[in-house]
Amino acid sequence: MGTINEEYISVENLKHERFAPIVLFVYNRPWHTQQTVEALQKNVYAAESELIIYADAAKNAQAEEKVQEVRKYIKSITGFKSVKIIEQKTN
Repeated sequence: MGTINEEYISVENLKHERFAPIVLFVYNRPWHTQQTVEALQKNVYAAESELIIYADAAKNAQAEEKVQEVRKYIKSITGFKSVKIIEQKTN
């Protein structure tokens, strides 16, 4: 495996580059969702990246509380170029 030329991947050299969006699918696991987002936020290019989140609706009454907890959390996410949330009404 080759080495990475740090000058080549610097933020300055990537100012005019376009990044593919990050797509995250969430359901009823708030801890896992938070851990995933925090890992993504640590990426040096997070502020240059669009984050798209698809949030499924609860399948049943037992899942409703956790689904709502996840939805509340994803609405608080910052640190990306943009955050777009798509919440499904049914599952």
